[in-house]
Amino acid sequence: MDCLLLHDALTLEKALALLERTKHDWLQTECRRQVAEDLARHRPTEGWEISDAFCVGVGPLADARVWNAGHAYVRKCMAQLVCFLDIVDICAQKSGSGSIQMYVQELEVGHIEQAIFDRLGIKAIRAPEAERRIKSGSFAFLPNVLMDSEILARCCPFRPTMLLGRSVGQMRENAGYFSTVARE
Repeated sequence: MDCLLLHDALTLEKALALLERTKHDWLQTECRRQVAEDLARHRPTEGWEISDAFCVGVGPLADARVWNAGHAYVRKCMAQLVCFLDIVDICAQKSGSGSIQMYVQELEVGHIEQAIFDRLGIKAIRAPEAERRIKSGSFAFLPNVLMDSEILARCCPFRPTMLLGRSVGQMRENAGYFSTVARE
């Protein structure tokens, strides 16, 4: 990944270019191959019955303070969004339920992030709206949230079809991919 965006004025076009580059890079990774294999292996016989998908806490995609300081963290957040979109796409292809409504829950959403979400067909919502909406038939992706008993107690009573988060062990194991993305 080129460092074409460092210390440059933030625009929607630059953010979208980084998103596309991140998607291209993600699709070539071993991590992506493993995710697709895991989804295929665990897919119910009748297909994924997912009607809505929630990405909770993806992080700042276009925060000018982070962007101008050198945007390794922005790249990590973009990689997490790309992973979410890819999982939704894989599930939609193998689903009898048709299209999947996507949501991103963030504390703050700037105008560039909102434009990105609009282009991707994602509705931005505020906390704790996702917790109220997650139900059977939902996919909940919590890339920056450590899965602990409190999180599971809040989300699992609603029995989402799929709940993906990260344990401390997974964070250590997956650090290589996200660190590589951040360094490039």
